[in-house]
Amino acid sequence: MSTDHELTQRLRDFVAREQLFSRTDRLLVAVSGGLDSTALAHLLLQAGYAIGLVHCNYQLRGKASEQDAVMVQQLATEWQVPLHSTVMTLTRKESGKSIQLEARDKRYLYFRKTLDEYNYSILCTGHHLDDSLETTLINLIRGTGLAGLRGIPPKTSFPVARPLLEFTRQEILEYAREKQLTWREDESNREEKYLRNALRHRVVPGLRALGMQDAGLRTTLAHLRSAERFMEHGMLAVPGVSAKGGIVTVRRELTGLSREDTLTLLHHLTRTMGFTDEQLQQLVDARRNITVFSAAHRGDADTRRIRCAPQVPAWESVTIEDLPYTAALPGGQIRLEKVNQPSRVDRPGYQYCRLPDLPLHLRPRQPGDRFLPFGMAGRSKKVQDLLTDDKVPAWEKDHVPMLCDQDGAIIAVVGYRISHPHAVRGDETEVLQIRWEKESPDPS
Repeated sequence: MSTDHELTQRLRDFVAREQLFSRTDRLLVAVSGGLDSTALAHLLLQAGYAIGLVHCNYQLRGKASEQDAVMVQQLATEWQVPLHSTVMTLTRKESGKSIQLEARDKRYLYFRKTLDEYNYSILCTGHHLDDSLETTLINLIRGTGLAGLRGIPPKTSFPVARPLLEFTRQEILEYAREKQLTWREDESNREEKYLRNALRHRVVPGLRALGMQDAGLRTTLAHLRSAERFMEHGMLAVPGVSAKGGIVTVRRELTGLSREDTLTLLHHLTRTMGFTDEQLQQLVDARRNITVFSAAHRGDADTRRIRCAPQVPAWESVTIEDLPYTAALPGGQIRLEKVNQPSRVDRPGYQYCRLPDLPLHLRPRQPGDRFLPFGMAGRSKKVQDLLTDDKVPAWEKDHVPMLCDQDGAIIAVVGYRISHPHAVRGDETEVLQIRWEKESPDPS
């Protein structure tokens, strides 16, 4: 049986080797009341880390769910650590999701809120070596690549850390018994109608009976994680491929990759973005502008480029009462100020127009927007068509700011075109200068 010192030191060694977190970080530990999460919280305390507990009650198991919540409260009181808990109602109908997926999505929203509100550094979960093996087998059954074969990663960008990934379920059980910990069993874990449970109770014991050793499994999964990192370095060395600032860009004309290779690349580089296999195939096969969405990301593609990035949050119209005015908007920063008319009004990155009366209005582009572009010989044009003609990428079009006068007429499509009625004529002493600085431009 592993002693307390051995298990605690192994945990410290794994945390340091995988760079999961530092000694000064505040850790938020997801505790269900079950064996794994209870043992994880106790081990982290024994190892000297500052922790808080977080618990979600889904009310799915009646009295048993209430007893889970009471036990976690008792642990927090006994260990003198903060507890953050919530009661959730699951609809079972949300977007066609299974009850398990709905529960997962809602608890991670609550975890994120708790991390931010109470200034924790990282979320810790109780996944262990057996969980990682089961995940590998599930992925193998359903079809996967290298990222699926290596099982559960020790750390992901949420941020989530999994300090028990080198511990087996048996080692965790022995530790909990030795330390006389109290935990609760979820009877649903015995139901083999769930694939993970069927693998746990029927397949994994058979693999161990055939000679699979825990030490070999640890080594294999570590090698696969290492190979995955090398593979990612190689992918990012392909001309035309970029993954910076959470944005993955593939410029087809530069990569020279086949359809299958491009699909493999996207599967790997977007693995945390939540796109389905079908959506990734749509992006790779795009012969016109298409857009697909996951919960928090969007993918855009045409014949030249594929781009996957976080969804840009919506923003509300603002009224500008005074100048100068500066604001950070989705996609960039705008600055408006009154200046003397410059000798030239075609400076890159700047726009100039006749000085309008205040107040001004700044808003997102709306469907059907039209204006009279400067230089268009008196013909109005849809803003959408203007942006298409200027080859503005699809992911930027919805967030191009519209600067409007006090009556709502468009003065400028910011960053692209001034309206004809507001163009500088040459005899103005002062003009309005519009400076639009794009944020995180795509690599050239």
